[in-house]
Amino acid sequence: MKNNIFTVMTILFIALFLVGCGETAINKKESEKNSEESSTDKIADQEMINEEVPEPYEKAITAINNKNWELVNTYLDLVLTDFPDSEYIFPTQVLKGLMQLSEYLSAVDLLTILSEGADPSNSLYDEQDAATIKQHLDLIQEIFDKSLVEQEVAFTYLSQNFKSDKDYNDYFKDIKSLSPYNEHYDDLSFFQNVGYPIPTDNEVNSFLDAKFEINMLEGINLITNKDDQLNYNYLFLFYNAGITLAESNPQLSKEMFNIVLNITSEDTYNEFRISVEEYMSSQK
Repeated sequence: MKNNIFTVMTILFIALFLVGCGETAINKKESEKNSEESSTDKIADQEMINEEVPEPYEKAITAINNKNWELVNTYLDLVLTDFPDSEYIFPTQVLKGLMQLSEYLSAVDLLTILSEGADPSNSLYDEQDAATIKQHLDLIQEIFDKSLVEQEVAFTYLSQNFKSDKDYNDYFKDIKSLSPYNEHYDDLSFFQNVGYPIPTDNEVNSFLDAKFEINMLEGINLITNKDDQLNYNYLFLFYNAGITLAESNPQLSKEMFNIVLNITSEDTYNEFRISVEEYMSSQK
């Protein structure tokens, strides 16, 4: 900028003494140039600010505020199919990734409970109990398989389009601060500690629904919580995606970890950064 100003002043100085009346022409030309550049910048900014928000994205945000997760997913899918070139694909994929990650982590929690609670040597178990446990394990595997496929789609897009120097907060500004409907759900801790009775299908489904909502709301509250350091509110998302995808897609997992390292490039002792560095070192 200083070089440009110096050049303009030099031209005007020479024109004043050597050309005389040429000053007016030069000033006019320079004014037109600056005006044209200013108009171009304003148009670009205006287009960015005034890009129409896709209706299904607006409805998805409303559904989030109402904690209607099935409807959220439906509207997010409509953004992807009906507005494939919109800049709102980015926040849509953030929310899709968060939903799939939340579902996956809920199933991980259930698997931990079943693994710690179930005891094949328990004399109280009968054939039906064993069949019920197997049924729960099959459900967990089904969730894992579906979630990982959809996570790969969302996080592949994010890995290719995320810019660590861009502020994405405005995409989520209309999401309210939320808390779970049922904070006192049955966490199946009795079965986890005692090993009996075996959780029923209804109890397992209620647990998964409650844990999903808790995971979603924790994630959403982190995303919408503006941090003093740019994009730190996405560290948990990319870190957990990296951990979750490590076995099924090592390359994408590495890309997630690299985003964490990029965001925290000037924060050597950030806990997410240290965890990523330790994990990556352990894989060598």
